[in-house]
Amino acid sequence: MMFSQTNRFIRGYKWKGLGVSFSIFLLFICATLGLLFSPEFLSIKNIEIILFTTATYLPVTLGTQALLILGRFDLSLGAQASLYGIIAGTSYAYTDSVAVAVIMPLVSATLLGMVCGTLIAKFRLDQLVITLAIMGIARSLALLFSDGRVVTTIPSGFDWVQKSVLSNIPDLVLIGLLTVIILDISFKNLTVFRRLYAVGGNSIAADKSGISADFIVITTYIAAAIGAVAVGLIQTGRTLSASPLIFSDLAIYAIAACLVGGGTIHGGRGSMVGGALGLLAIVSTENLILISEVPVYWRQLVIGLLLIIALTLQVKPDFITNTLKVVLFRQDRRD
Repeated sequence: MMFSQTNRFIRGYKWKGLGVSFSIFLLFICATLGLLFSPEFLSIKNIEIILFTTATYLPVTLGTQALLILGRFDLSLGAQASLYGIIAGTSYAYTDSVAVAVIMPLVSATLLGMVCGTLIAKFRLDQLVITLAIMGIARSLALLFSDGRVVTTIPSGFDWVQKSVLSNIPDLVLIGLLTVIILDISFKNLTVFRRLYAVGGNSIAADKSGISADFIVITTYIAAAIGAVAVGLIQTGRTLSASPLIFSDLAIYAIAACLVGGGTIHGGRGSMVGGALGLLAIVSTENLILISEVPVYWRQLVIGLLLIIALTLQVKPDFITNTLKVVLFRQDRRD
């Protein structure tokens, strides 16, 4: 009887593209599996860990979502976050000034983002090659600045990220939530942000209508690099250390989160709420794998499968609906 009712619901439901539905579906699956096999997954402490981890990676994910709206991407953001963490950590260790520790990576990010965006927008160079080149440069600079070692000489005053708590909720989580809400409203209502959708949908038409597509692409690459600064600062504050080899998968992680949250690599679509929900779904999936004592090597496989499923749903949005129809139809016949 239950399968019969579910079958009628599925048959009557029209899967309208990927949207945020897939993210919510993944969160529901994680909660169900956690309830059945790992009850501690839904504990307050573990939920706080999931939210804090999501907030840590959120700035790069939001920057990636903005790039994907333009039909662009940046594979170097993980290496950049590592570099900016090294710059911030060493600057604070030598000057004992939070201002210097923040300004130095911000200046570096502005320059690196400008170079990356200019090469792609003005010189029309391939974004895959350029971002891979920037990734190599950033990773090498991080190794050079740190002499290939983890920087551990960061004073304890830099751990404000970990200690700052309001009403038992980490400030970082509240700041992340507020940022997502503000950006999502801005992208939906403010002309300056709506232009990204115009450029991502049809850059030639946007240029002819008076929108400077090149300028928007360059500034968005700079904004994404600044997001990498935020991630580097947060991670350095959490651990009071900075590693030149951390965040090796962050760029792919962020792209997967945005696609799971309804973004597209072709541009013109996506939302900040969708990217945030996609990231929350992926972090929850990874956390469930770890807390269930499944070998950590399954992490990359699961993220890869989610990425493939997200891309499949963009090409064939009725894939899930049709699959469920077949499964439930067989169950009905058995009943």
